[in-house]
Amino acid sequence: MKEAIKNYIIGKAQEIFSKKGFSNTTMDEIAEVSDISKPTLYKYFPGKEVLFKQVLKSINNEVDNAILSSMDYDKSVFYNLRIITSKMLQFLIKHKTIMKIALFETRFFMKKEDKEHLKNMFENRNKRKKVLLQMLERAKEKGEIREDVSLDIIILLYFGLTKEIGFEILFLDYKPEDIEELTDKILNIFMNGIKRR
Repeated sequence: MKEAIKNYIIGKAQEIFSKKGFSNTTMDEIAEVSDISKPTLYKYFPGKEVLFKQVLKSINNEVDNAILSSMDYDKSVFYNLRIITSKMLQFLIKHKTIMKIALFETRFFMKKEDKEHLKNMFENRNKRKKVLLQMLERAKEKGEIREDVSLDIIILLYFGLTKEIGFEILFLDYKPEDIEELTDKILNIFMNGIKRR
């Protein structure tokens, strides 16, 4: 029951943060929209910063679950990279406003000393890295990718590529219907390189 209430509050807070931004949202508004008392809200979340971090954690869990539930290790590495890339880009479009808020408004309270938030970020990154590594190891065993390439370098390149594309999506006018074509273009270059054959 407590977890359900907590998740409900997180969902309502995400709606308000998306509409008003972090700075312009108050705990009073979150309590009102969540139809709970302010003391109840503070029982679950001692401050707006903590609540916002939980919103980000919830979004990260959402994308991870979407990716993991869609992957099929019996299919090709290209198929699974396409799933991962498409889900990540769709997630960025869906949560564009919150991601912009996380980048710009919250830098004042998300400091290096914030061990819990940093721990969550690294756990999410490591979880995604582990999934990619397992997928690439299987692909290497099946002969889908070259034997001489470093899987760690492939993962770094992939993360770097998708991070930069993610920034493009946040700040340019991409629509959900653009994602499939963009995913195909990214993976074509990633998998086939740029060298003329």
